[in-house]
Amino acid sequence: MQYKVTVSGHGTPEQWQRIHENVTRTSPNRWNVANAIRLNSELIIEE
Repeated sequence: MQYKVTVSGHGTPEQWQRIHENVTRTSPNRWNVANAIRLNSELIIEE
């Protein structure tokens, strides 16, 4: 899987890189995709 991150705003390339590295390191969604964990779901219908 490949993905691109496009950003805009006020900041230097170094600042954007640092932010990107931090988000990549701490994102639970990225971790789940990268580590292919098994997900089990349970449907609960409340009335």
